[in-house]
This record gives sequence, C-alpha cells and structure tokens, in this order.
Amino acid sequence: MYELDIPDTYFPNDSIINKLLPLSEPMGAQEAVNKTVYWGEHGIAVYNIHRFKSASRATSMLNALKDDASRFRSHKDVNYTSQKADQYFSGCGFSEFGGYRCAAFMRYEGLVVSLSARTDNQMTEEQFNQVAKFVDELLSQRYD
Repeated sequence: MYELDIPDTYFPNDSIINKLLPLSEPMGAQEAVNKTVYWGEHGIAVYNIHRFKSASRATSMLNALKDDASRFRSHKDVNYTSQKADQYFSGCGFSEFGGYRCAAFMRYEGLVVSLSARTDNQMTEEQFNQVAKFVDELLSQRYD
C-alpha cells in the first residue's frame, strides 16, 4: 500500500507532511495506512487507505464513509470522476472535524481510499481534483 503514496509536490509549499504510516485502528481492514498534511494556519489534508479481505467489506466501508459525509454535496469545481473505480464519490461541505472540506472516496475491489482536504487559497478545489485524479490513475494502473 505504500506504493500508493501521494508525492509531496501535490501539496502546498511549506507544508508539514507526515509519512504514510500504519493506522492504529484499521476499522476491520487487514491493513490501513494514513498520511496527514498541514499548511498555513488551518490547512489540512488527510489520506487514508484500507485494504479489506473482500470487496463486500470494502463496499460497506465506502458506504459508511459516504453516509458520514452526507452533508457534502457536489461542487462545480470538484468535478473529477473516475471511469475505473468500482465506486467513486466526491463532494464538498462542512466537516464534523471543522471547516469546509472537499472529499473523494474510491473503491477498487477490496481497497478503499479516502482523501479529504480543507480547500483554501493554498489548496484550491482544482488542486484537490488533481490529487484525486493522481490517486485514481495510480489505482487504475494497479487494478486494470
């Protein structure tokens, strides 16, 4: 799963970028990793990857993520959509963790990826699209 890391160049300059590390609570996954990036006063991006034993468990996880993000709506500038993922959702809204964020959730067989970021003048919605597209294309190559 570490080969699915997002290059640091996708994040704002002068970001504090934590490495992709194992999650202490994998939420039922066989393996789970997380990368968190901080910039400016309030900028944050969170990237999680969960690998499950089965596609049905992964589907349950993705559906739970979508339910948690039910206040997120489609956004005209967050318009990347996957042609290869088994499931894909993106949108923007106010997060329970604070602030306005954009999120993308994708499932490829038993792998679930979630990406969320507080968009601002350093990480725009267009940049968020680019990151989501990068991750989706990386996964598309792996699961094609």
